[in-house]
Amino acid sequence: YQRRVHGGIGRPPYASFVKDYYGGDAIAGTNIVFPNGNIDPWHVLGVTNSTVLVQPTEAAIFIDGTAHCADMYAPNPEKDIPTLVASRERIAAAVNSWLTKGRN
Repeated sequence: YQRRVHGGIGRPPYASFVKDYYGGDAIAGTNIVFPNGNIDPWHVLGVTNSTVLVQPTEAAIFIDGTAHCADMYAPNPEKDIPTLVASRERIAAAVNSWLTKGRN
């Protein structure tokens, strides 16, 4: 696995291998938010703003200046950067929209 995906220890992952192995970018789902941060070394394997999304209820959110799962941590008004705050607001708005539509 290490050699096939990473090309050896200490080398960047082979994004094309992983996408081909796991089915590419054609994700068949609805009501999905894909947050990624550019500090996360795995963001090259994630859904980004340049990924063509299939469903209108899918959203790619690229968070400049954050790492993996930063959007999931408890908010910290003293330390959170503006891009993280804005991304959390976008995520909350999307989820709220889905829940509101589900009640109607």
